[in-house]
Amino acid sequence: MIDGREAKGIRVAALVADGLSPVNTEPILVGVTQTDTTGQYRLDNMPPGRYFIMAGLKDSPSFYPGTQSISGARVVTVSRAATTTGIDFSVTPAGTARVKGTVRGLPSTLPKAIATVYMDSSCAKRREWSL
Repeated sequence: MIDGREAKGIRVAALVADGLSPVNTEPILVGVTQTDTTGQYRLDNMPPGRYFIMAGLKDSPSFYPGTQSISGARVVTVSRAATTTGIDFSVTPAGTARVKGTVRGLPSTLPKAIATVYMDSSCAKRREWSL
């Protein structure tokens, strides 16, 4: 949820809980998906193990059960041939911005109502947007 609303299209990932160390500071992602139109997600074909569940933007993720820090995250254990449910938590928005512009180069036959524009944070650092 974002601000009490169901969150659609939010990236959700499983990180190996035992994979972080002072030597290996990069998380090991095992599963990545997106929430559906009702904010639900499913990570399929997860091997048995211990994981942190992360949602949101790469630069400002939220971790289950709803913390901004991996140190406050709860480990989820996945066992063989089992479905783990109830891993629901709120995603804290990274912030807001107002964007104004024009998208050019779309076919004239494409209805504007179905065109979707995505931006990523790597462009913000350069103060330009790739569309």
